[in-house]
Amino acid sequence: MDEVSFLKKIIEIYSPTGEEKQLSTFLMERMERLGFKTQMDKAGNIIGTIGEGKPSILLCSHMDTVPGKIPVKIINGKLYGRGSVDAKSSLAAMIMAASRVESKLSSVNGKISVVGTVDEEGNSKGIRTFLREKRNFNCALFGEPTNLKYITIGYKGRLGLKIRLKVKQTHSASPTYLNAISKLMQLHEKIKRKLSRHSSKSLYKSFSLNIHQIKGNDIECKTKTSIRIPIKHTCKETIAWINSEMHKFTDANPNVKVKIEIEEMTDPFEANKKTLLIKTLVQVIKEELGINPRLIRKTGTGDMNVFGNKTGIPTATYGPGDSRLDHSPTEHVNLKHYLKAINIYEKLIIRLLNTHSKLS
Repeated sequence: MDEVSFLKKIIEIYSPTGEEKQLSTFLMERMERLGFKTQMDKAGNIIGTIGEGKPSILLCSHMDTVPGKIPVKIINGKLYGRGSVDAKSSLAAMIMAASRVESKLSSVNGKISVVGTVDEEGNSKGIRTFLREKRNFNCALFGEPTNLKYITIGYKGRLGLKIRLKVKQTHSASPTYLNAISKLMQLHEKIKRKLSRHSSKSLYKSFSLNIHQIKGNDIECKTKTSIRIPIKHTCKETIAWINSEMHKFTDANPNVKVKIEIEEMTDPFEANKKTLLIKTLVQVIKEELGINPRLIRKTGTGDMNVFGNKTGIPTATYGPGDSRLDHSPTEHVNLKHYLKAINIYEKLIIRLLNTHSKLS
């Protein structure tokens, strides 16, 4: 199976968050044919390794996608399908690149691990489970769309909340009537204004608050809310500000009760841009594409946040695809970019294996 057929096949296997099993089974079988030693952990992540010893290089992307099927087809050199950008083309390119290294070198001086995680589009259960096992890596590259010309070194954090509000029931014609929906919207606005006081004009350095779901009636209402947290701040700090606003609000509204439940806490992360990993990646991109890649920060959140904050080892995010197509009904990847990503990953791996003593 060639590189394009391989990518097309894994895109055809629909794998929204929580339904990654069919894809993981296929990938394990395919990776074993390509020379990997494979295993699946408790979360359902697939882990394929080539070689052993030092240096130990991690290549990681995710198997899950957001829901919503898109007909898989190739038109004018572009492969359409759910996950083609986010992030199956990165995962497929990493697998193919590592297998090329294994076939080209008489012996792999070091260890290459390619990991496909589950639940990245959810609460990052996959990468969190993977980190519970004691594995030592010298560096880690995460596969997400960066249009090949960017290297992502930073992501905002994410705080996922359920906010429930209940009011004392009275007749709607009563002068003391309280509406739970409008009160909850008032609380959201107060929280939003509080966070805006800790934001700057820069999009990457500002908080954002979005309501993803609202349910209930005029007596009791709840929302699912997502807050993106800029670098220099933390989830813990943000929760303290939210609790402060909640207490002020309930003190001013004695017939209102509020309960906040935390569903996800992922702190923001920014990688050290002076590491050998990033310097080598920049050099390889220059050679392969003839451009000087920009180091960027994104407003989203990825598995790199969890991994980078936990381990502190050199890390970065890079991959084929235009992130503006993430989750869209026209999601597609340019196949030339996908094939070029394989070359870049391959050359990066070989360079890193050959610079063991400097990789730290």
